[in-house]
Amino acid sequence: MDPVDVWLSQPLTAWSGVLDVLDAIERERADAMAPDRRAAFVTGRLLLRAALGSALGCPPAEVRLDSSCGCGRPHGPVRVLPAGPWVSVTRHGPVVAVALRAAGPVGLDIASVAAVAAAPLTGVLS
Repeated sequence: MDPVDVWLSQPLTAWSGVLDVLDAIERERADAMAPDRRAAFVTGRLLLRAALGSALGCPPAEVRLDSSCGCGRPHGPVRVLPAGPWVSVTRHGPVVAVALRAAGPVGLDIASVAAVAAAPLTGVLS
């Protein structure tokens, strides 16, 4: 089985001077978000670009990403262009995480222990 690289971070509280790493579509999406969601989104994209830049041997700002969905808006799964590693980005509470896998799809999700413990499993397990 091939490796999966996982990167973790807390959402940034300030990002002055680093937004130029994001592309215009990412900056536009961030500008439209509420502050708490914006912090997690920006951190996720910066973390993703840093991880990919390291893996691909290029500056993070040069990584080409696409997150267009079937409706044409940029809120679908993130893909690396032209054909890079498979990626997954998730955020929950004080954690943002990115996973990279070269050989095929990867999925990453974060949930708090309290949220999982409180979730009813009867409908899932029956």
